[in-house]
Amino acid sequence: SESRREANASVETAFDALWGLWPAEARKRHPQQKVRDAIEGQLKLGATPEEIIAAGRAHVAERLKSGPGYVKGLVPWLAQGLWRNWLEAVDDTELRRRQAIFEHDGTWRPEWGPAPSQAQGGQS
Repeated sequence: SESRREANASVETAFDALWGLWPAEARKRHPQQKVRDAIEGQLKLGATPEEIIAAGRAHVAERLKSGPGYVKGLVPWLAQGLWRNWLEAVDDTELRRRQAIFEHDGTWRPEWGPAPSQAQGGQS
């Protein structure tokens, strides 16, 4: 089906990017199919390939400062949802995109954190 093809394309987009980002030492313990399955699981929970890739870039860039051994294994990083901890590092372009979507039709995904109208926390 068309949606199945799209889902497979999303998995492959994220897989190709993450596999290229991750240091070889952090990849070798994880079979490629297990990585693909973990990506698919997160996409089914509402993640986008772009979010996972952005989080992967942030994680690898930060952890490589300490050495390749500090980069989390791909399967647990994905399957346990640890990648979500790196979403704050999403770049300004993505934040502007999310804000534009929110202003356009009120769409705000839970994994993006508090919606702009909820973020102020002023007095009631």
